[in-house]
Amino acid sequence: MSLGLTHMKPEHYTLPATSKIICPNVKMGKNVTIGQNVILGGDEICIGDDVRIADGTDIRSSRIQIGAGSDIGKNVKILVADLFEIGHASRISDKTSIACRRFTAKKFLYVGNDFSVGYGGTYESTSIVELGERVALGPHTILNANHKIVMADDVGSGSYVSIWTHGFHFGHSTLDGYPLAHEGVVIDRNVWLGYHVTVLPSVSIGENTIVAACSVVSKSLPANCLAAGAPAVAKKKLQSKSLDAADSYALLENFIQKWAIELQWKGLKTQILAHPGTIKIKSSKETAIVQIIDQDHEPSFSEACNVDGCSYIFIAPSEPYDYSSLSHQQENVVLFSIKKREISGVRREIAEDLRDFLRRHTLSCGDDKVFSSIEPIVFQRLRSMV
Repeated sequence: MSLGLTHMKPEHYTLPATSKIICPNVKMGKNVTIGQNVILGGDEICIGDDVRIADGTDIRSSRIQIGAGSDIGKNVKILVADLFEIGHASRISDKTSIACRRFTAKKFLYVGNDFSVGYGGTYESTSIVELGERVALGPHTILNANHKIVMADDVGSGSYVSIWTHGFHFGHSTLDGYPLAHEGVVIDRNVWLGYHVTVLPSVSIGENTIVAACSVVSKSLPANCLAAGAPAVAKKKLQSKSLDAADSYALLENFIQKWAIELQWKGLKTQILAHPGTIKIKSSKETAIVQIIDQDHEPSFSEACNVDGCSYIFIAPSEPYDYSSLSHQQENVVLFSIKKREISGVRREIAEDLRDFLRRHTLSCGDDKVFSSIEPIVFQRLRSMV
């Protein structure tokens, strides 16, 4: 895994007096921020550029590898025997607790507050967690990794999900013929586990399957289905349907109009311009022109050509043409390629807020940095009170 290291020198980070690194072999990227009362301990530590580790966090593993641009919250406790590894642009939220033999996740991991790997048996030799790219697990999720838990790319969950790999009761002895539940769990790509789903040992879930809220998955589920119940069973087959260009444009236009309302709530000024699918946004820091483009709606700079310091944010719902040359035609251009799930150009505050809004409407773009959004002005004011 590439950690994005451009520098590996101690002078590129400041270690507070209350924090300590206990390791004979440390490689540290530039712009690493380490909070108060942090402990990093192990035999080998490798941290990429622009990583933030917040106050009160304690990470100990024989090998620690944290990818560039990652964010680790407050009071996180990690104790991993062999290897703790997360890819770039990963976010581990406050009060996470991880205890197991090995924990690895590829780029763009997200775990919500109070995420836990533990709840019995996770000091065993079989306690292994392997997560793919863009795995996003909600707050209060439990991974009971007594045995191996594997999640492929793009697995996501709501809050209070629990995955169990062992379970027993002394009153139900195997010598009396009762079965012993000690086996791993495998979840294939693009699976969604709804709020309060429980997954029991030895289960596998096929790709693209959705498990409805409060379901109990006690037996394996096939791919491409909606499953629900206790025990969960497949209720219907799921099949994607691609929208045509006109419908894709209309859907995005609706999203952008909703986003403009949210920006007004946040204290920004928005204005609908004459060019179809185009709005002008102004904050205290920047001005941006946002425009949806496709084969019937070509990029246009005319509406804002006289605005100083303006960013142009183009959103392409489909890829009928190659818009990669836009950045060469005009400075300060950002392009959201929805189908490719990519962003090009230098993004500032408004573009990042749009990225977060689209993500919350299932249109995630870019996996090079953690998500961020503009805080509503009323919350800024309340936070500033002392």
